Amino acid sequence: LLEHVDRYHRKVWVPQSVIDAVSEEIDGHKIMDGGRPTLVTFRRGEAYYREEITPQQTRELIESFENLRRQLRRLSVVARPAASPIYENPEAAAALSPEFADAVAIARESGAVLISDDLFLKQLAGNEWDVKGAACFDLLAYAVMQGQATTEVLEAATVRMIHWKCRGIPIRVATILFALQRSGYD
Repeated sequence: LLEHVDRYHRKVWVPQSVIDAVSEEIDGHKIMDGGRPTLVTFRRGEAYYREEITPQQTRELIESFENLRRQLRRLSVVARPAASPIYENPEAAAALSPEFADAVAIARESGAVLISDDLFLKQLAGNEWDVKGAACFDLLAYAVMQGQATTEVLEAATVRMIHWKCRGIPIRVATILFALQRSGYD
């Protein structure tokens, strides 16, 4: 979808910090890919969980991030704005990573549409700084409604957004079923 976004929006900019963050993510996962499964322990609320990540899952994730980085580099890459109210707000600094703050600042200063699949970020940018937003997820849902994409494509994209740690992703029963089937559960 990124290769077609400029058809619908007059100018598309990508903060360099976003590409840097994607590159760091790729490097971090490459370190983990030793050809053996990785056991990840994490905490959600008061409970601790373990999850095994297979080498194949790690390679698929790295490939997804590399494809994303290639597509982002095809767009106009811009530096961080010199000044913006987003950088002056300490609450925003605490809530947003540098790449998200840069994306919101660029959209606000230029009047551009913020394209993010992190629905929390879109909501925050819209409510706090009147930044208009769109998401690839919205475009995919529309493509499914129009018969231009299958629901499997939508569910696979939703699962990827969850893996990419996007916040506020709408999860449907079909998404859960898709994820379980993909994990080998019947």
